[in-house]
Amino acid sequence: MSRAPSVVDQNKKRYELTIGTGFRDAWCGAYHTQSRLATSKTFAQRLGFDDQLLPFDLLLFVTSSMAHADKAVDEVGFANARYYAPASCGDTFRKRFRLQSKRVPARPRTMIANFECELRNQRSELVFSVERAMLFPLEAGEPATPYESAPDHAAYDLEEHALRKQIIASADQLGGGLGGVSLRPLEPGMLVLHGAARRLSTTQMAQLATLGRVVHDRHANPDKFADEPEHERLYVPGALGLGLVHAVAARELHEVLFQTAHAVSFTNHLHPNEVVSALSYVRSKAESVSGELEKLEVVTLGVKNLPDASVLAAHPLPRALFETDAPLKTAQLRAALGDHPVLKPDNVILQSFRSLYRQAPKAEPFLL
Repeated sequence: MSRAPSVVDQNKKRYELTIGTGFRDAWCGAYHTQSRLATSKTFAQRLGFDDQLLPFDLLLFVTSSMAHADKAVDEVGFANARYYAPASCGDTFRKRFRLQSKRVPARPRTMIANFECELRNQRSELVFSVERAMLFPLEAGEPATPYESAPDHAAYDLEEHALRKQIIASADQLGGGLGGVSLRPLEPGMLVLHGAARRLSTTQMAQLATLGRVVHDRHANPDKFADEPEHERLYVPGALGLGLVHAVAARELHEVLFQTAHAVSFTNHLHPNEVVSALSYVRSKAESVSGELEKLEVVTLGVKNLPDASVLAAHPLPRALFETDAPLKTAQLRAALGDHPVLKPDNVILQSFRSLYRQAPKAEPFLL
């Protein structure tokens, strides 16, 4: 991709963003959260933090947003989204993007570019990192040869996960008066149909995109796509759609204290004002060292144009949707769903493979 190096070189310039309460409040006004680490300063301090934390999905959005990627055609997905160090309102962040690979898919005249994105705070601590895959046009005269560099993210594994370590170290506080015990046991093989359904209005999308410095025409300029149906002219940025899916899934997964998104794949566009719900499949469960927390491996599907996911209760779904090592490609998704009477391939907007840490449910003794 001939222009990709210049995209990366632009990031040698200083780019700084201080996240204030206005940004956080706009985010929390659009995305319901069940995590008291994000909503309660008192709770966060009891777990050893100075202030309430910025939500995982907000930082993923900020880390991956590229104000200079206006030539991008589409978003493909995310991988290895990791939250390393505590981040709160008032912190100032710098970004770095690095072209890791490019490949030419079956679609003609396009290429998939994979970027490593990182976010560091004013103390130069690594706060968040994520790999982002995007579709770009293959311009005239540009070689279609693949490119791949040695990944930097292997070095991130050596970074101390200060946030996760602090949560695990303070887990005993959860059973010592902080309350919030997870009321719903989750076991491997369980499918959770989330009852919440939410949407992003055009105004909310525009506000959040502006705060995150996302300036692509697909998110802001419907007149440029006037030849398309009106409701399809604008796309919700991928990270904003992902945040919405995770938010509607949060109530039944209560209370997620830490998470990592291993792989996210976007399968259909989400447009402003389309209602989004979700369903989650529990792949595995393990208790943490403290015994107060449990770690879940979960696959969450974001779906649109359904009243909510509970309409699927009477219509079993194939396990092939969830028991894979990676998100399904579009053809695989269509094959897995087959002729399902309710959930159609076009309803699925994304697939998210996550590790979640939450407080382990406890069986309380009851004496007669």
